[in-house]
Amino acid sequence: MTEYIIRRFFMMIPVLLIVTGVLFMLREATPGDPASVAIGQETELNKAEYKATLDNLRAKYDLDKPLALQYGLWVGRAAIGDLGNSYRSNQPVREAISERLPVTLELGGLSLLLSWIIAVPAGVIAARNRNNVRDLGANFVGLLGLSVPNIWMAFILIYFFAVKLQWLPPSGWVRFSDDPLGNLRSVILPVITLGTSGAAVIMRLTRSSLLEVISQDYMRTARAKGLRERAILWRHGMRNALIPITTVVGLELGGLIGGAFIVEQIFSLPGMGKLAVDAIYARDYPIVQGVLLMSTVTYLLANFAVDISYGLLDPRIRYD
Repeated sequence: MTEYIIRRFFMMIPVLLIVTGVLFMLREATPGDPASVAIGQETELNKAEYKATLDNLRAKYDLDKPLALQYGLWVGRAAIGDLGNSYRSNQPVREAISERLPVTLELGGLSLLLSWIIAVPAGVIAARNRNNVRDLGANFVGLLGLSVPNIWMAFILIYFFAVKLQWLPPSGWVRFSDDPLGNLRSVILPVITLGTSGAAVIMRLTRSSLLEVISQDYMRTARAKGLRERAILWRHGMRNALIPITTVVGLELGGLIGGAFIVEQIFSLPGMGKLAVDAIYARDYPIVQGVLLMSTVTYLLANFAVDISYGLLDPRIRYD
């Protein structure tokens, strides 16, 4: 198992290098000089002072060096956690991300938990009652969850629960340490918005995967031994059915930051998604690069965790 983990870990390094190269080249492909963005659009400097300041900033951010050297310096600093400073506020990117990351982690974690709570039991019920009313109802709800965009779902929830019923706030954020109940009220609508689409995918996959497992010979053997149907389903069936489900959950876990971009903007949540969107509008390249790099690392770690879980769920995989 240790060899399997080490092999999977080293497979992430080439992918990370390719992604960092693409992120770095995106900055170069964007029109405009990053140093001029750092100075700002509104400046009272005369032409000579502006040029001197521009040259100083280019030297400060290593923009006067060859591209290959710029990339090497950026990767080397990123490897030790130094992602540079924001062009707008001069705040370290690592500090800006660490301030926003708890919001996105709470939003994504609760959304994923809600998806599991809804999807797995619904998928099991649909598989056990194939082609009857329960199965058709679960499939209809799942199809509806896949078809409704997150933006539309967010505005529907805001309209009914915040505007009409006035049960929940339409936007804003309250820290858990300041007010636990207020924090829960502020994340309910965003969590439902993100969780419903994920639940629809997991529910449909749980149903199809479990239906395939139920027809296997070892399931019939377990029934022939006289085991209870519930024990057969959960003890023998679900472990094998979880392999494709784990893949989807890993992708959703890796996409926490990307999925939060729109939702955090709609509900005015100060998370990583809103940080990235604001930085894109302001052309704050270090912030954009830092957030995208963080998102990439999250994807890689999620896929790494999924690979390890494959080996735990099915020991044959680690030997392949």
